[in-house]
Amino acid sequence: MQIDVPNDVLAKWQDIMDTMAKIIAVPAGLIMRIVDNDIEVFVSSKTEENPYHTGHHEVMVGSGLYCETVIRKDDMLLVPNALEDEAWKSNPDVKLNMISYLGFPIRGPDKTPFGTICVLDNQRNDYSELHENLLRQFRDVIEQHLELIQVNVQLGIAKAEMEAINAQLKVLASTDGLTGTINRRRFDEILDQEWRRADRDQLPLSVLLIDVDHFKQLNDHYGHLHGDDALKMVARVLMAMAGRAGDVVARYGGEEFAVLLPNTTLHNAEQLAESIRRAIARTVLFNADGLGVTGTVCVGIASHIPGTTDNAFRLLQVADKALYRAKVNGRNCVQA
Repeated sequence: MQIDVPNDVLAKWQDIMDTMAKIIAVPAGLIMRIVDNDIEVFVSSKTEENPYHTGHHEVMVGSGLYCETVIRKDDMLLVPNALEDEAWKSNPDVKLNMISYLGFPIRGPDKTPFGTICVLDNQRNDYSELHENLLRQFRDVIEQHLELIQVNVQLGIAKAEMEAINAQLKVLASTDGLTGTINRRRFDEILDQEWRRADRDQLPLSVLLIDVDHFKQLNDHYGHLHGDDALKMVARVLMAMAGRAGDVVARYGGEEFAVLLPNTTLHNAEQLAESIRRAIARTVLFNADGLGVTGTVCVGIASHIPGTTDNAFRLLQVADKALYRAKVNGRNCVQA
């Protein structure tokens, strides 16, 4: 099925691939699309050392490309090092020095192949379970976009445009304009809803409060525009890692973010918080004077199964106190 992807959706996919390549720290992140008998580079991450260019075509069947196998088998493919693999050492991507590969199939709304989503590296890369989950989640987002596109076509242009405008207005009213996360007001509304749900079902509710370390000094040294870039990158990492259905990421105020985790124990919240801390420490927040600038965060955690005398505000107070302890203990750490 050939699907015309609107420019606004294509821009979101570009952002997804750029973010994913930076988080996994690889030269190339790609969305490949089947066009007749060819496979096309549909979206290519804007990362250094990426040899793939949008619009490049190859005949797919018999090409020997990694993506051909992903589409034929309709399954994930992981190649840590093609040079050490008899089946892959002569494939066309090796000629571009792309010797490791992780990719998933993308299916259209009718479940027929649309293409692939993948990352490639110019050195051995075994990729972690976190990387696999991240790529799989992004694949699911793209498939949801394809389904929405198809629905809009079926509903008709006029109705689809009206629904899109209304949805966008609703999103804008609850979205932080800089980071794209939800804003504090909407977070408070969702927290109240999830607290009542957790109370009713007697399930744990966890919250992370995350503060960018030494943000004022960063702003003063590099300027507010780079400070904004840092906040946007932190938000991207948070939204990528807190990606379950129901997880909520919000800009809580200034350089502080909040992550709401329904049905999540303290132990699992601590594991996610530590993964977030490590991921942000490895991420280039922005480039200045030709160099990549990194930063760290501290995280405060609270988790509770609501009771009759509790309230959601108390959960935030506990997380805030934990965040304060993280700052006092030297920052770049997690406290619960």
